[in-house]
Amino acid sequence: MYFVPVAGVRWIAGDAYCAHAKGVGSVDGFGHTLASCRDGVANDTGCASGHGFFYYNPGYNGQCMCALDNCTDRGAIQGYTIYQLSPHAPPNGTDITVDFASLGLRVPAGYHVHVLDIWTGQPLEEHYNSSGESYGHDQSRIHGCQ
Repeated sequence: MYFVPVAGVRWIAGDAYCAHAKGVGSVDGFGHTLASCRDGVANDTGCASGHGFFYYNPGYNGQCMCALDNCTDRGAIQGYTIYQLSPHAPPNGTDITVDFASLGLRVPAGYHVHVLDIWTGQPLEEHYNSSGESYGHDQSRIHGCQ
């Protein structure tokens, strides 16, 4: 596991989704990073009833969905992570890119890599290898590092 800080989100649950949700930025919610998902949830008035809960899957076209309620009705699904906007998180800092290949990371097929906040130990990004081969070329661009 690699630890990289991101401001403004709190990890709630892994391999889970909120049952009542809508796409952020589009019907399907595709095309996000965790940072753009966080920002989209914070700025989408349609997400206001969800108390800041959202779920994100970087391995499925960067899908970002915001909860329409307090996300107590949850389902289990691999690759998705539930987060909540965190008003107590530090302000955004600079962007960084983690190149997993330069770290010597090889992700076997069917495995997840979690990028964690070094201060809280909570997941910030997740990468899932659904292909049949190991890979080591993935990069993760994390926004809002301190």
